[in-house]
Amino acid sequence: MTSSYSNLRIELVEISFEKIKPRAEEFASSFYQHLFEAYPETQGLFGKTDMDKQEKKLISSLVLLVEGLRTPAALVPVLKDLGARHKGYGTLTEYYPLVGEILLKTFAEYLQEDWTPEVTQAWVDTYTTISQLMLEGAGVDISHLSIDPDIEKPQSLPQVSVYSVKETTLQLSPDAKIELVETSFEKIKPCAEEFASSFYQNLFEAYPETKHLFGKTDMDKQGKKLINSLILLVEGLRKPEELVPVLKDLGARHKGYGILTKYYPLMGEILLKSFAEYLQEDWTPEVAQAWVDTYMTISQLMLEGAGVDVAVKLEQPEIFTPLTRETVSPAWARHGKRIRAVTQQRNFSKVIKPLLKPIKLIQNIFKNIFKKILDWFWKSPTWLVAISIASSLVILVIVTPDDSIISRLLSDVEPISIIAALILYIKESPDRKKEFQYQAWSVIDASHGVKVSPARIIALQDLNEDGVTLNNLDLPGAKLARINLPKADLSEANLTKSDLNHANLNYANLGNALLARVNLTGANLSHANLGFAKLSYANLSSANLTHANLICADLRDTNLSGANLSNANLSGADMKNAYLTGANLEGANVSEYDLRGAYLKGAIMPDGSKHA
Repeated sequence: MTSSYSNLRIELVEISFEKIKPRAEEFASSFYQHLFEAYPETQGLFGKTDMDKQEKKLISSLVLLVEGLRTPAALVPVLKDLGARHKGYGTLTEYYPLVGEILLKTFAEYLQEDWTPEVTQAWVDTYTTISQLMLEGAGVDISHLSIDPDIEKPQSLPQVSVYSVKETTLQLSPDAKIELVETSFEKIKPCAEEFASSFYQNLFEAYPETKHLFGKTDMDKQGKKLINSLILLVEGLRKPEELVPVLKDLGARHKGYGILTKYYPLMGEILLKSFAEYLQEDWTPEVAQAWVDTYMTISQLMLEGAGVDVAVKLEQPEIFTPLTRETVSPAWARHGKRIRAVTQQRNFSKVIKPLLKPIKLIQNIFKNIFKKILDWFWKSPTWLVAISIASSLVILVIVTPDDSIISRLLSDVEPISIIAALILYIKESPDRKKEFQYQAWSVIDASHGVKVSPARIIALQDLNEDGVTLNNLDLPGAKLARINLPKADLSEANLTKSDLNHANLNYANLGNALLARVNLTGANLSHANLGFAKLSYANLSSANLTHANLICADLRDTNLSGANLSNANLSGADMKNAYLTGANLEGANVSEYDLRGAYLKGAIMPDGSKHA
């Protein structure tokens, strides 16, 4: 920073501006009135601008300036970015002294006896430095610029001059980046639907080839999905252990939708463009960099989930889990001993590694041979395996000495038959399991459209016990009360209007499942994954949803009265008209924004307090 900036009479600026604040709207109106009267040519800069909003922007800019004087490292890039954007609006270099003159004139008018020479000089110095930084941001060579000291000006108003200052760069910590992402996104939320619509409009205009990705998709619903995904992301930045697996799963699903690697940078570009469009003066270089870093990390994780070999792999991205002395070593005072121990271990490794190479080579050879034998065993027809086993055992008897243990064991036909039968039994076990599973699925298919079927419940439980995935299961309207399906994979299943009251679904995966109007009264869904599930109008009263994942779930008009949602993740869930009366939300990850449309009478809130 230059000495002129650091030596500003900050306190005088702060005190004098506090006296303007009570009349801020009137002050802004007077400023533009004076500006247009004195310099009518400046009216063209505002065109069809809503002047009420413009006046509010002026006051907001002055508040930003005054509050940022004590943190120049953060303020300087903001001012330069503001200058660059003002250039785009058509603000010419010669307008800066004019605006400064009118601003100081308006201050003098409103402060009156408080507009002392000292206050005047403080504001002159401040505006001078602001102008320099904004013009630098606009790419203007300001080393030769100054204002004629003889220009007519209000009495006691020193002239504003413009001269060059040095470039100042800003380094943001990972925590600062997260905070910038959070605060900037809060400003998007009130116009979230409009933002989503603009994003897709910008995307299709810039890259028409992306239209086919959405086919016959309902774009209103797609817009809501975008906002929910952004909410999930922003609220999950401080919980990487929960967010990273979700992003990888999202990447895998996006690959299934036909989203190729090349689309990630295109969508990132349009997303940032849309943010800039809506945040306007709040889209500072710091905010832009924070979103760029965030989007890059998200893309890497999603591409990893899609099985793409990305250039940069971050197991613990810096934006999520910055390493500090505390996180690296809680007992930092003993770090010297630890470093020496690590060094000794590395030296030992250098000696031992060459000796282990031949052993590892032999192990790999045997592993490959064994793997090939197993592959042949399972893939070959049973008759070929039976002949091969019998032949191998006969050859083994012939080549081994008569007095050996193997020869004595296999000297009779019966032991050979028993061994061959045992191996064939193992060989045929997958076929028997397939036959059993086929029968179980036959029972389930036969009961389709039948509301009550005890055999179907048993078949589903048996399949789940065998580890068979039940994803895409189609059983709308089925009665499955008290069914026991812990850890079941029911992702994308259609269980609309089904009766699952008091079912045991703890640790089950119900991601993207269709569960509208389902009865889950008293069900155990502890640690279950219900991310992106459709649960509108479902009945989950008194259900156990502790630690459940309900990220971006559709919970509109859902009955969750008396449900235990402690430590559940409800980021981005749509809870419009959801009934949470008497529910336990203690420790749940959910924002006030997400809860804005829910009924919460008597609910225990995330902070442990009871809702009125």
